[in-house]
Amino acid sequence: MPMKNAAGLKNLLAVAAACLSCSQFPTQLGYIGEQYVQTVGFVFTPLSEGAPGDTIRLHAYFAGEPVHSYACSVSTQFSMTQYGSDTAVNFKPVLDPNATVSPDSINLSFVIPPDFFAAAGPLVKALLATIPDSLKALYGLDSAALKSVPPAQLASLAGQFLTAIDYSTADTSFCKLAAHLAELLSGQMVLHLSANGGYTIIRNITVRYNSHIRNNPYVFVNKNPDPWWVGILKVRNRKQQLLSAFERDSGDTIFCLYAKDTSVVAGPKRFTDTVVIDTGFTYYAAGDSGIAGGMDHRDTVYTNEGVLIPEIYSYLWFYQPDSGTADLNPQNSLTIDGRGYYASIAPPLDTAIHGVTIWARVSESASGVLNPPVSVSVRQVHVVFQYSEKYASIVKKK
Repeated sequence: MPMKNAAGLKNLLAVAAACLSCSQFPTQLGYIGEQYVQTVGFVFTPLSEGAPGDTIRLHAYFAGEPVHSYACSVSTQFSMTQYGSDTAVNFKPVLDPNATVSPDSINLSFVIPPDFFAAAGPLVKALLATIPDSLKALYGLDSAALKSVPPAQLASLAGQFLTAIDYSTADTSFCKLAAHLAELLSGQMVLHLSANGGYTIIRNITVRYNSHIRNNPYVFVNKNPDPWWVGILKVRNRKQQLLSAFERDSGDTIFCLYAKDTSVVAGPKRFTDTVVIDTGFTYYAAGDSGIAGGMDHRDTVYTNEGVLIPEIYSYLWFYQPDSGTADLNPQNSLTIDGRGYYASIAPPLDTAIHGVTIWARVSESASGVLNPPVSVSVRQVHVVFQYSEKYASIVKKK
């Protein structure tokens, strides 16, 4: 019997292999077709974090199949699964009468529940015990007063305490203590967004009081990244292999498709959306690393070890040929190695592909802190490829 089952499994694998060999895989990483909805990025404003009672606006970017409907819900409660991990439960619908739906985006607002930390009373009580009574008494939070406060209201009082102080006149030790309290008094809420009745995306939003705390040099907010330029880098091939895309000379050019300020793009550059694909060159989707024009414009944050470090821009690239060519074999389209602010491009093998939309999703997040928010920005650009006769003749022979 075991031999018979093994033979059956062998036949099944052979059939599966035959099916796979004659089927066309739908996409490669980053490629967007027109037959399904693809998430490009979730951008939360004014920040990717908020305090209880704050209103957060979501701009969700999509591509591919046009978006015509949505449903949204949020959860602030978690339950431990049998595998030891947390899962969000008790989702409540987000009903925004001013929400808008476009073929490529959804815009809506929601409010972080004012009682988000209501269940954290025992933790807050323990945290407040670390603050001298002389300071707490200034804000009605001395030990005697705290005994009469219901546990569900302790977190709200702690938030008022953290945000009422102007730390510009406070000493360093108290600023650090308040920053530590603000970090511990943090959590996550979960947002579910479904598009077109089925496609569902899950994102976490950090809840903490940082954005309301004034002049504390040890408290940071996570602003959305602001890449100053996006483009195509065209590098002339050399006999010696490049160790980095940064090793450029006068024969290399950045084709700027988006630039906040033209002066911040270093090296030879052209401000045009047309790129000629030729032999003898290597191509990259390129973006600002957060250091442009000699200026570092990234957020910084203190880690748990007390070290001030800049946050790191992470890129994820998406691309879609213009309508009319998007249904061509994706394997003949261009490919972009989907990550990094210099991501290698394999040019199209089908020279019928000219116009291509490219999205750069840029994210950053602090390391070494509790419940770090992930901030995101999206840059959408369009490029037109032209092909040299030599390149066209080579790909036609393949």
